[in-house]
Amino acid sequence: MAKRKYHVIPHPKDGWGIYLDKSDKSIKNFTTKDEALKEARTLAKNNDGELVIHGMDGKVLQSSGSPKDDKKEVKKDAKNKKKK
Repeated sequence: MAKRKYHVIPHPKDGWGIYLDKSDKSIKNFTTKDEALKEARTLAKNNDGELVIHGMDGKVLQSSGSPKDDKKEVKKDAKNKKKK
């Protein structure tokens, strides 16, 4: 059975959302990416799922078979945001 994938993606209106693979509706929305990542890690860990992290442009920054600490990616995305 394929693992459930939890995607952390910029929400179209505001903030960040957690989406299941192939879903147009978010599970939950957050003001910050950090909040969304924390919840997505918990969901993926508790449900033996995968975590897929997207940047502001929607491109995949990181995908892992098991949730892990991805603070480097968050900092990288924040730096890219400041450059713009």
